[in-house]
Amino acid sequence: MIEMDETLIQAFRNGSDLGFVALYNRYKHGVYAYCLKMLGDKDGAKDIVQAVFLKVYERCKQLEHNEKFKAWLFTIARNDCLTCLRKSQYLSELPDEMEDVNIVFSVSNVERDEEIILVNRAIERLTPDLKEVILLR
Repeated sequence: MIEMDETLIQAFRNGSDLGFVALYNRYKHGVYAYCLKMLGDKDGAKDIVQAVFLKVYERCKQLEHNEKFKAWLFTIARNDCLTCLRKSQYLSELPDEMEDVNIVFSVSNVERDEEIILVNRAIERLTPDLKEVILLR
């Protein structure tokens, strides 16, 4: 897959729009999922994805090493998400004392879904830097 990426990137850098379209189709879902988790907003995430790929299209000559495309792509997405969060003042501070949440591992799908909701809520309350650490892990 990495070799195929390198071939597509080289074709794109040489002026092939088909190379760009193939890269877009390969990475758009991953970038969208990352942006959605960072922003918590579907429309905002879609806007960021469009902006990211527009920047990739405009700046393809700046990519010096084809094998680092994915890292470069997600760096652009990260920076755009952080800029969006700063502009919207979306940051929410953690309270001094967080609620004690006792997570009990269970077999029930309902209880597992509730646990997922609790974890997602806790992640949403984190600052962008802390949220990013969790999401990238």
